[in-house]
Amino acid sequence: MFQNAQISPLLLTFLLISFSAFSQGVAINADGSSPSPATILDIKSADQGLLFPRLTSTEMYAISVPAAGLQIYNTSIKCMFYYMVLVG
Repeated sequence: MFQNAQISPLLLTFLLISFSAFSQGVAINADGSSPSPATILDIKSADQGLLFPRLTSTEMYAISVPAAGLQIYNTSIKCMFYYMVLVG
């Protein structure tokens, strides 16, 4: 059982700095630049692209509850698909 537990000012400072450091976005790039503060994931490349998941039509329609914004490349008809929810 813990009694009279106290957090030292140094430990508290470390915890606060660690929390703010982990709340930043992630940058994937070759130049070491920081991510944009408005993004969760910031990808930058001069000679490469982003490859979306590739599924056949059968596999795509087998997704029972697709998340809003889900993007896939359909290999059966060679087309990008974007799932959006229409309300109203």
